[in-house]
Amino acid sequence: MKVLSLAAAIFLILILPGLAGAVTVLTVDGLGSGNYTTIQAAIDAASSPDYEIHVATGTYTENVVMKDGVDLLGGYSAADWSRDPTVNVATIDANGTGSAVTAADAKIDGFTITGCAATGIVAGVKAVGCSPTITNNIITGNGRHGIYVEGGASPVIEKNLITSNSYYAIYCYSFGGAGTPLIYNNTMHANRRGIQLYFFSPVIKNNIITSCTEYGIANVYSSAPVVNYNDLWSNTQGNYYGLEGGAHDKSSNPLYAGGGDYRLSTSPAVSPCIDAGVDVGLPYNYLPDMGAYESPDAQPVPWPPDGLRATPLSAAVMLDWLANAEPDIAGYKVSYGNVSGSYIDTLDVGNVTEYDVRSLINGATYFFAVQAYDTVDNTSGYSSEVSATPTAGTRELPHYSWDASFGGGGDCGACHFTNTGGGELLPPDFDYRYSTSLCLSCHNLTGTARGKVVYGASSHPVYINVTTGGNRLPAYGNITGRYSNRMGDHLKDGGIIVCNTCHNIMEKTEDPGRTWEFTTFTFEDSWKTFALQNGGWYWYDYLQPELYTSQTLVTAPTYIKDRREYRSGLSLSNYNPDAGKITFTDPFFDYAYVTLPYQYLRVGNSGNAMCLDCHVTATHRTINCLTCHENHGYVNRYGVRPRIKTPNSGIRNVVFTSVTGPDSFADGDNVYDGICEVCHTQTRYHRNNGTGFANHSSGVNESGSDCTACHAHQAGFARP
Repeated sequence: MKVLSLAAAIFLILILPGLAGAVTVLTVDGLGSGNYTTIQAAIDAASSPDYEIHVATGTYTENVVMKDGVDLLGGYSAADWSRDPTVNVATIDANGTGSAVTAADAKIDGFTITGCAATGIVAGVKAVGCSPTITNNIITGNGRHGIYVEGGASPVIEKNLITSNSYYAIYCYSFGGAGTPLIYNNTMHANRRGIQLYFFSPVIKNNIITSCTEYGIANVYSSAPVVNYNDLWSNTQGNYYGLEGGAHDKSSNPLYAGGGDYRLSTSPAVSPCIDAGVDVGLPYNYLPDMGAYESPDAQPVPWPPDGLRATPLSAAVMLDWLANAEPDIAGYKVSYGNVSGSYIDTLDVGNVTEYDVRSLINGATYFFAVQAYDTVDNTSGYSSEVSATPTAGTRELPHYSWDASFGGGGDCGACHFTNTGGGELLPPDFDYRYSTSLCLSCHNLTGTARGKVVYGASSHPVYINVTTGGNRLPAYGNITGRYSNRMGDHLKDGGIIVCNTCHNIMEKTEDPGRTWEFTTFTFEDSWKTFALQNGGWYWYDYLQPELYTSQTLVTAPTYIKDRREYRSGLSLSNYNPDAGKITFTDPFFDYAYVTLPYQYLRVGNSGNAMCLDCHVTATHRTINCLTCHENHGYVNRYGVRPRIKTPNSGIRNVVFTSVTGPDSFADGDNVYDGICEVCHTQTRYHRNNGTGFANHSSGVNESGSDCTACHAHQAGFARP
């Protein structure tokens, strides 16, 4: 908004009345030397939205009712109309009656707002069905609420000090159809409650809420706010009521400067709220601070690194972590030992985000933590600790994300001939297509293929053209069928399912097992929940999805080593394995991808392709095959899962060890865990609560029968 001087404004009104975008400035000083003596008189005189009212220092005892498009700016000097709200304090005092300010779709900035009534639906600033911008105010000493928001209002509430109000600093109330307020970088101190929510779901970030006589943030009814990067401390009845804090919320003494000064201390102790916020688009001196007052000083000590992971290798552990956000990071230190929290060795690994700690003992457990240090050697605290146990022979095959460090013969020689007569050889009974020993040299009963006995000579085939001599990089042969992604082309002896039937461990031309699932956000797309689609991922609850984010579109992403720059910490999302969903807690990026560190499949499971490539069947009620079946580690017949996510009854346990009799499809006992019983709620027969009729239309009790005798899987268990 362009601000004009009073003289220029009058000239535009008189000479160029049709000029669009002009802003008329009305001045208020209460003494008669400005245009108006009261704020309300200036508002009433503003005949169009193109007005801006400048209010000089002084106390204005009135109940201000704002007008759409007419901005109120306090903090001016009546002498020269320069602006400094901290020096030229402009106070709106309701004097114990009504609300001090009734807001509209306009800005109110730079005031001290006080004195609202002690009864009724009133506040220092009351916003009903409108979306004002409420910034840089001190809202204090009100008989009810500091700010009251009702109905379809979506105000922007930023950088306000809201203190010592009798009820709630901010109260958002609605019966439905509520807007989405943005509550950023406010300091709320010594109110009854900090933020009270009733059917409202604002975005709440970078706020400091302290010393409430009740709760810091209270979800009283049916609210789903985005809450993160706030500091809630010393609130008498608790920091939260009816909700959980965000992953980056703090509960620390913010260390105010003191004496009524709510700026953040930098000496002798540094406030933990400095550089601890998240970018919400406001100006910052370094990294975003929490609270209403951005500190001019940067946090001198780097924050501990985030996202540390440990991958066991043979006599080594591979570590990787996320880069710190501070621009002056000079490097990282890796500390480790054999006792949790006690680190014997520390390595300065330089400015990298991945490092292999070598010369370790296989079978011994090691604990790791990482510190960051800056250009003047300030060192952070330790990251979260991780542990790993190096084990010989468990390394993933190295061709994926090929790294030249694998080319020295040590890792290659674990599986391949060196063609020089030295090095380790393949197992003596090795068959390049179906070697059991090769498969079990990597997998074990506690690994990916856990509980799945390997029979005969089944294994991953090794796609190496043995005629290529000393070329160590993968070189594929040309045997018929190798490049096919149809699983049916990879049955052993034409009819036996082996690991290679489903997995494409070396060629990886499509790699659907590591498919990136894409979603996108707008900045205010608040609490985005994304349902994972490919391959029945939500059932592999021993695998944590990876989250990758970017500010620019990553087209056709390939999951390769240099993509690590996009990996985000799990703190940005919550994974629910039973629901099969990831909920993004901080969608301040533009693009997000989700993938799993899972095996290379020949085909994904979109539209049940992975199962229907080999099986001739139909799905039951359009559900995914992997809803009921699993591939590894199964205990029920036909790979039926022990726990199934049902359409209407949540997660149900399933026991299916016999086709007929006890523990069959529906055996008629008092435990409704048969595969047919757990989902049914509407059918007349075998409901999951024991109601319904066990007798079918023939009058015969079908409990314990083979249901597929009449309801064939090939027909999707349809009624004959």
